[in-house]
Amino acid sequence: MIAAGGIWVYVPPLPPLEGPGPGHPESVARGGPLSAAERDLERALLGECE
Repeated sequence: MIAAGGIWVYVPPLPPLEGPGPGHPESVARGGPLSAAERDLERALLGECE
């Protein structure tokens, strides 16, 4: 089937994300307010040093 250009892969439905996993302070959804850790990371990535 792959040589003919078609492949089917089953991906089971996933439960909705309700929050970050244990030990992960980051958000799982876009558009919400950033946490303090996320703001620090954003500043570091954008090169905005205090």
